[in-house]
Amino acid sequence: AQSVSILCVGLLGITVAVKHRDVIDAHICEKIAHLLRRRLPCIVNKFYHLYKKSLHIYVFHETPIHMKRRLSFILALFTIVSLFSHSADAQPPRQVKPSLITLQVSSLDRSIAWYKEMLGFEMDDRFTYIKQKTKIAVLKRKDFYIELIQNTASGSPMPSVTGSSNYGFYKMGFLVTAFEDFYQELKQKHPDQVNGVISSEVSGYTYFDLYDPDSTLIQIIASAKSMDSREIRPYLIGIKVSDMESEINWYEQNLDFTFTRKWEVSDRGIYVRQLYADGFIIELQKDTPDEDPVKEAGQADVKKDVISGICKMTFQTDDIQSLCESLKTNRSQLLQEITSKSAAWYTSFLITEDTEKNTIQIIQ
Repeated sequence: AQSVSILCVGLLGITVAVKHRDVIDAHICEKIAHLLRRRLPCIVNKFYHLYKKSLHIYVFHETPIHMKRRLSFILALFTIVSLFSHSADAQPPRQVKPSLITLQVSSLDRSIAWYKEMLGFEMDDRFTYIKQKTKIAVLKRKDFYIELIQNTASGSPMPSVTGSSNYGFYKMGFLVTAFEDFYQELKQKHPDQVNGVISSEVSGYTYFDLYDPDSTLIQIIASAKSMDSREIRPYLIGIKVSDMESEINWYEQNLDFTFTRKWEVSDRGIYVRQLYADGFIIELQKDTPDEDPVKEAGQADVKKDVISGICKMTFQTDDIQSLCESLKTNRSQLLQEITSKSAAWYTSFLITEDTEKNTIQIIQ
C-alpha cells in the first residue's frame, strides 16, 4: 500500500511539473517533495535539499519563466529518483507537536491568576528551588502546558536564555472557536487589556491581541470552524529573525516543518514567512531587512537578558533518538544531550537552539 501511495504522489508530481511548468505553484511542489522525503530513505535527502535551495530562489524572488521551468523539471527529477528508491527502507513520519511554552515572569501568583482567568488554564504543578531562588508553576489546558518561572533573587536579573538582541520569541497565538463570544466576554471583564478585533487582508486572520501582566503578546485567532462550544488550542509561536532563510531551513530540516505561505507589509518593512506542521505554525518575522546592521567579522552573537517573556519552546516527539541524530547530522547546537526525567507527561528530553539562538526543548 505504501508503494502504491508513493507511486500515485510521484506521478501527480510529474504531471503537475510537466503540464504546468510555466505557472507551477511553489507551495504544491514543496508539499509533494516533503511528503516523498518523509516516506523514503535518507539517500533522497541530498537531492531534496538541492530542490529546496531551488525552491527558495523561487519563493523569495520574482522568478522569470525560464527559472520556473527549471524548477518544474527539478521537481519531476526528484520525484523519479524518489520512486526508484527502495521502499523497504522507508521510515514512518516522525511526529512532532507543540507541548509547552516557558515564560519568565515578574510575579508568579499574578501570572497564574491571569492565565487561569483569561485563557482557562489550570494548575498542574508548583515548586520552588530554594538555592536558585526560583519559583516555578506549570499550568495545563488539555495536552498543552505553560511553564511560568520567577526569579526571586532581590535585584538579580533573570538569566540570559533566549535569542540575540532584538530577535527571538515575541508572541504566541491561540486558535479559538466561538470567537465573537469569547472576545465580548474578555472585553467586558478587562476592557483595558483587550485590543479591538482586526480582520487582516494581508494575513487572512481575524484576531485580537492580549498582553499578559509582563506585556507578552498573545494573539487570539478566530477558528474557521463554526462551533457553539469554545475550544482554545495553541496555534502559533512568533519569532523575530535576522536571517530568514537560515531559520526556515533549520525548522524544516530538524523539526519537519514545511514552508507554506508568506506576506509582506513593505511600507512598514515587515516580512513574514510561515512554517506548518501538524496544526501548528511557526511565524517568522523580519523587520526592515535592508537596514540590518552588518556584523563585523568574528563578532559573536550577543544574548539578551530576558527579564520577562517567552524564553523556551518545547516540542514533543515520538522518536527523540532519531531527532537527536538529525540535529547532529545537521550540525545543530546541542545544549543538553538526551536526558532521562521522571515527569508526568514525558520521560526524556534534550535541549538545542535554532539559528537565532532561541532555546528549543524536545521531549518524549
